[in-house]
Amino acid sequence: MSLPLLSPNSVLVLGATGQLGSRLISALVAKNSKITTIVRNPAKLDYLVPNHLLSKITAIKGDANDSALIARVLCDQKIGLLINTAGHAPILPTRHNYLRDIVQASIDAVRLAANESKQRTRVWFIGGMLLLDLPETTPRSTLGDS
Repeated sequence: MSLPLLSPNSVLVLGATGQLGSRLISALVAKNSKITTIVRNPAKLDYLVPNHLLSKITAIKGDANDSALIARVLCDQKIGLLINTAGHAPILPTRHNYLRDIVQASIDAVRLAANESKQRTRVWFIGGMLLLDLPETTPRSTLGDS
């Protein structure tokens, strides 16, 4: 049996203080969406988002890696759409891939929330530059390699 799908008019934005997320907020306000964000630094959101938009946003202090918090917000706010713009892929292979952790936290949160609320939430993962490390694939050669 399929779980009912919540309305996409209630949106949770992860990465709202980043380049893409802060621009997304304006578009969502224009669509009259009910917007909730989870941000590590609410003061940064206050700085990036114009005052007339801030009154239309519920900002919750937290981290995009916290699947329990994300799940609780999804349930409490009856979120129908989770848009994750948080994180960026590491350029150097020696750096930890936090983007993978953030994506996994969102996936885990949606599963937790579905089990709790018995309702489904849509999830969009949006990013600017994204490098994927796919299992069972070989890396492509870089510019200048033959």
